[in-house]
Amino acid sequence: MAGIEAIYRSTIRCINERRWEDLPRYMQPRFVQNGQDFTPASCAAEMKSAGGVKKLTVDAVTVDRESQRLSALVLVRYKLPAEANTSADRNAVSGVKLLPQALEDTYRAYIGCINTQTMEAKLHNFCHPQAVHNGRSLTGEDYRLLVQEAFAAIPDITFAIHTVIADEKTQRVAARLEFTGTPAGVLAGAKPSGNGHGVEFCEHVTYQFEEGKIASMEHRGLGILPCAITVRVAGKKTKINLRCL
Repeated sequence: MAGIEAIYRSTIRCINERRWEDLPRYMQPRFVQNGQDFTPASCAAEMKSAGGVKKLTVDAVTVDRESQRLSALVLVRYKLPAEANTSADRNAVSGVKLLPQALEDTYRAYIGCINTQTMEAKLHNFCHPQAVHNGRSLTGEDYRLLVQEAFAAIPDITFAIHTVIADEKTQRVAARLEFTGTPAGVLAGAKPSGNGHGVEFCEHVTYQFEEGKIASMEHRGLGILPCAITVRVAGKKTKINLRCL
């Protein structure tokens, strides 16, 4: 039986080559995507309707074989030439390596440090003095101030870990984070409405560990899938779907 990473990469190849008829070989007859029921046929129809010629490149894969869970960072490209190559998974890192549980425990402690706003005193325990954030090199203090912007905009924001996957071979951690809070300032150009309504949103993040600490991170919405922001209005929740690339 093929491993889950091989199955996932085969699914991506089917999509890139528009072999929709082969998708049932790699997908369950019915599955849930962002809370919505799909079949291989309806999933293919959804991707066809997205429009534009796309090529999906698997940039990084994080696998937990014991629990059969997988997280991937996928780049979406438009109108690529047919001969474009997909990037292979990065090689395993050398040096000190953490076991899967230690990777997860370190990551959870790192998120706890953010939630308790003790980053000034403790962030150095989890991140290298110089780390890469979405392709940009930042000092530890630069990164702390970047995270602190979230608290300036949403003072009661909570970072909740929905799912975390640790890969010992690549020393990589992938997580889905869910955020809740009541906006009071500007965040990423969005201004608060001033009516006291809370918000909920999420993102997928991939972290590369080196020598037991975070060396780089890639923050994304939900890739090619809709990213849902839930706004509470008069005690009821209303979802606003955004397309995050």
